[in-house]
Amino acid sequence: MKKIFGKYKKELFLMLGAILLVLSISTYFMHIQATQSLINEHSNKLTSLKNALKIYIEDYFDLTADVVLTLGASETAINAMHQFEYAVKEDSSHSDIHFNQKLLTENIQSFLEQISYDVPQAHKKQPLEYYLSESQNSKILQERYIANNPFSRYQRYKLLDSKTGLAYDRIHKKFHPYFLNELQQYNFYDIFLIDNAGNVIYTVTKEFDFATNILSGAYANSGLASAYKKAINSPRHEVVFEDFKPYEPSYNKPAAFIATSLYDGDTQVGVLAIQLPITQIVKTMTFNHSQEEIGLGKSGESYLVGDDLFMRSDSRFIKTMTDPLVEKFSTTVGITQVNTRAVLQALKGRTSDELIEDYRGTEVYSSYAPVKVFDKNWALLVEIDKQEVLDSARQGTFILLLTSVMIFVIFVTMILFLFIRMILKPMQTNEELLSENLRLQNKALLTSETLLNEYKKAVDLSAIVSKADKQGIITYVNDAFCKVSGFLEDELLGHSHNVIRHPDMPKEVFEELWHTLLNKQVWKGIIKNRKKDGGCYYVNTTIVPILDENGEIQEFMSIRTDITDLIFKEEQILRQTTDPVTLLPNRQQLLEDIGQLMNDAMLASVIINNFRDINDFYGAEVADKVIKNIAAIFQEITLNKAIKLYKITSDGFALFTREHMPMPDFVKIMQNLIDHFDRDIITIDESQFNLSITVGATSGNKTRLFINSEMALRTAIESSKSLMSFEKNSEIEAQYQNNIAMTTKIKNAIKNNGILVFKQLISANKKGSFQKYECLVRMRDNDEIISPFFFLDISKKARLYPTITKIMIERTFEYFSDKEEEFSINFTLEDILADEIVKLLVHKIKQYKIGNRLVIELVESEGIEDYESVCEFITVIKSLGCKIAIDDFGTGYSNFEYLMKLNADYIKIDGSLIKNIHLDKDAEVVVQLIVDFARRMNIKVIAEYVHNQEVQDKIQAMDIDFSQGSFISEPQELT
Repeated sequence: MKKIFGKYKKELFLMLGAILLVLSISTYFMHIQATQSLINEHSNKLTSLKNALKIYIEDYFDLTADVVLTLGASETAINAMHQFEYAVKEDSSHSDIHFNQKLLTENIQSFLEQISYDVPQAHKKQPLEYYLSESQNSKILQERYIANNPFSRYQRYKLLDSKTGLAYDRIHKKFHPYFLNELQQYNFYDIFLIDNAGNVIYTVTKEFDFATNILSGAYANSGLASAYKKAINSPRHEVVFEDFKPYEPSYNKPAAFIATSLYDGDTQVGVLAIQLPITQIVKTMTFNHSQEEIGLGKSGESYLVGDDLFMRSDSRFIKTMTDPLVEKFSTTVGITQVNTRAVLQALKGRTSDELIEDYRGTEVYSSYAPVKVFDKNWALLVEIDKQEVLDSARQGTFILLLTSVMIFVIFVTMILFLFIRMILKPMQTNEELLSENLRLQNKALLTSETLLNEYKKAVDLSAIVSKADKQGIITYVNDAFCKVSGFLEDELLGHSHNVIRHPDMPKEVFEELWHTLLNKQVWKGIIKNRKKDGGCYYVNTTIVPILDENGEIQEFMSIRTDITDLIFKEEQILRQTTDPVTLLPNRQQLLEDIGQLMNDAMLASVIINNFRDINDFYGAEVADKVIKNIAAIFQEITLNKAIKLYKITSDGFALFTREHMPMPDFVKIMQNLIDHFDRDIITIDESQFNLSITVGATSGNKTRLFINSEMALRTAIESSKSLMSFEKNSEIEAQYQNNIAMTTKIKNAIKNNGILVFKQLISANKKGSFQKYECLVRMRDNDEIISPFFFLDISKKARLYPTITKIMIERTFEYFSDKEEEFSINFTLEDILADEIVKLLVHKIKQYKIGNRLVIELVESEGIEDYESVCEFITVIKSLGCKIAIDDFGTGYSNFEYLMKLNADYIKIDGSLIKNIHLDKDAEVVVQLIVDFARRMNIKVIAEYVHNQEVQDKIQAMDIDFSQGSFISEPQELT
């Protein structure tokens, strides 16, 4: 034996060395490939998670914006705004309401002591007095609903009303359950109603921002104030966003705000805002602290970073971080800054996968992408430590090395065995050799079978697997199949896949599936399956025909991935863009479709006139039936015209087409719709509804298409027309742009003391009469003085008119407080009906003690219908010694009947009768009639628009008491 071994020793060692070298090289390259494969696997997993999170986060904010728009457009929110406003005004008129000032002060002091001011970006703590409101009514509400609230700090929302007899209590009890339900349904932190003056007249949670003024109060520099200012100056049907920052009323916890302006018809009545909690985003980004279960291992994490480089979600490594603020607050949101390469690249709008150093100084594989949150850019990152990935690779390498050693030992054993057999038994029979070969083949087969079992095990652990015979009868299912379907293995084996077939799946899908498989090709697709309990699940399916040695189908193997959550999210997104009543695409879908435009398109905005009356009188169920009927009419009339219908508000539709057609043709289609409703009556449940519609139509590119259609609709409503079309460079656009520009000028003037008061002399024409003045409003824009003709009407639409009236009262009274002359100020019906204006007027009259020198000049008096309120106002004013003048008498619908009702002291004859009185005999007759009547009623007469000597001579000849106009004196600014 030794001689034989010695003889072939060299050849034997060469053979073994060659085998060892081949195995070593193979093992090395397999290690490299396995490591790279593992890195790619982790990279793909990070990318998949990143994409899913990006979709979820953007959808979350889009959905929230949609909810805010819907809430802001609801009748309930608008009614609540009005009624809360009226309640606050009513309560503020009662000076005898008592409250516990000491208790409120102690509560605010305690609140301030609990706030952490060392948070980054937090405002500096102010003295206690800074947080105490100057408004008595504000103090009362804070004392009732915060300081005296019987519930704890986090449960103040449970208080339905303070039971102290406030008018506010009644309204709060009426609307609070509605807003509380909305808050809980959508997981908001708080909901706010803020009026046009910046008063926070309602909140759900009753933190210390409640009943404050967001423009001038303690929180004027807060995120809520910024959101309010954006919303109040934004177009209708828009939402604004204020990013997460420390919010003092919420103890400087991070808070973001989404807000939209509230409109009652075309009148802006305030702002609705919601406060977003950070918890919802944190739960999503940390997978509810289940990172390991979803495949991120022990070091993987996903997080968000804002454009200020502060985290918007928690780090997975909070417990090991040494930052004292992180330890104190148990969060990294708004505390930890991240300025890694991945963050900076994502904030620039780039998407990639890289090996970087993260905020901990640790090398990580990072998959990053930008996330658009309204007008903000955030960075989304999904990362895992490089070391963990390499450790997994090393473990795989060890197993690979061990396998190689085992294979080497097997090969050495086999070679030695064959070597011995060949050397020692050269005469072995062919039968014995054959037997030995068969044994080795069986062993190799066994090894292959073992490997196949390992592959099967790997697939079983990662997918939903089943096998079926040529007839489609199930022969095998793995545990994942049973788990997702709810069936037991015995309930599936021996049955066809019809047992899990969902009735929603079209039969054509399965016909195509079988056609593909029977042609020995792989079929891939998404299938909706039925669970045992009747539910459903969705699987991304690959079915492979298994062929025998002759190339014939032996069986089918199906490998599936559960994508139910993804499908449900897609369905949820679809629901967000669909009106639930008509099932038509909604406003959100319209805006998305417009955003995808490459060329010009056409759009019409339609409103059902007085539809609210149906809802209020007949109820929501009948109103829904009516709106469905209307939608059907729209679709029938626009059939075959490539026009898509949308339901964009509770009483509004939109008709959109990408088809190129002349504007008159599109307008004609809209006119057909109008004519149909003018002609036909809708019948619902034996009730008849005679409806009409108003349409605003436009054409253009995606930039202003929706805005222009809304402008056209608004113009149609204001001008009482049923149809208005908006075209480029049209008068509508010019008027709209002018209104916007003028509104901005008015706001700047109010802010920068640009609302001016001028006085114009009213000269006495008779001896013994005293001179007097009329006070007139003007506006300064840079070096230009603007007449009220150009800005007063716009100020009313922008709800800035009351502010101008207040400025007029305060500045006029202050100027004439130490003078002796009589003076007049103009008052409209709107002023008379505004409680806050009347209260200010009465207060200033008493403060300056000048009632006997004040004349209230009623303008637009011919439009007065509510004589009871006006007469009540006149009674109050006259009791303070004031006089009443009727402006522009002799024009419009002026008559002597209302002159007697108003108990006037002066009549001001309109300038249209005076300016040509020296030439126009008819005008002279009318004026003389007025003068004679006034003299009989003991009413003094003032002639306006006296612009030359001839007119003045005529006025004096007719024995008119006073003259006013440019000939007498030009208006002069009060100085």
